This record gives sequence, C-alpha cells and structure tokens, in this order.
Amino acid sequence: MESPYTQFELVLTPEQTLFIPIMLSAMRQIFTDGRAHPPKDDLLYTPTGDSIGRWDGKTLMVDTIGRQAGPIGDRNQLSDQAHFIERIRLLDKDRMEDQMIIEDPVALARPWRVTLTFKRMKGVDRLIPADCENDRNPIVNGEFKIAPPKP
Repeated sequence: MESPYTQFELVLTPEQTLFIPIMLSAMRQIFTDGRAHPPKDDLLYTPTGDSIGRWDGKTLMVDTIGRQAGPIGDRNQLSDQAHFIERIRLLDKDRMEDQMIIEDPVALARPWRVTLTFKRMKGVDRLIPADCENDRNPIVNGEFKIAPPKP
C-alpha cells in the first residue's frame, strides 16, 4: 500500500482481506477474524508485516506491525519498530482511499500521515506483470496505461 502506482487485485472473505499485487511475493493478508497480533516472541518480520483488521461500517480499519526494516516509498527508511494504522474505504465504485498513519520511534520524529488514492483500471480483467526491461504498463500523467506488447 506504499504506492498508488501498484497494480493489485482485492479479495474479500469473512476471515480476511487479500491485496494481491503484481509482485506475488508481496501479497498482503489482513486478518478480519478477530485474532490478535502474535506475541512479540512469535512475530515473524516480513516485507508486508502482520496485519489485523476490523470493519467499521464500510471502512476497513487495519493495524500492522512486524514489517521488516527498510525503505518505504522511494526515499524513506523505516525501522522494524514501525506501526501502521490504516483506514481503507471506497470513495466511489472506481476509487479507493487509504488514510495511513505510520509511527516509528526509531526513524520518525512524529507520526507520518499519508493518504493514497487508488483508481480501478477499466478494461483489465487480470493482473498484468510489469517487465522492468520492456515495461508495457507505462505511467502517463500519474496513471497506469495498458499498452500492447511491442512486436
């Protein structure tokens, strides 16, 4: 959820919400079955962390800990102590908003507030893997465009 330029598919079940990005190794599970985060001694630090959530009306409230230390976005570094609090909701049938507060006592002087808006890509019925050497999904004016493969 660090970039509004990431293509992903969203899957909702009663027990969890899945964000499945093009890079499948970064799949994010948000458990909504009432479980708590694992105890600190059992917490496994991963690129997406451990996320638990609950629904507040039509807003998914998410709490994430256990994210591996490393970059967020294109410039900032967070420690493994980062804590993410998110409010994810549909703005309309084609736009989703993620209001995020990131707390990190090691890397940040104060909580960092970020709002990201994601747009539904029309005419796309599957995830289209990005190819860094021959990217056929260019970003034009801040939006993904789907281009046919080069002959």
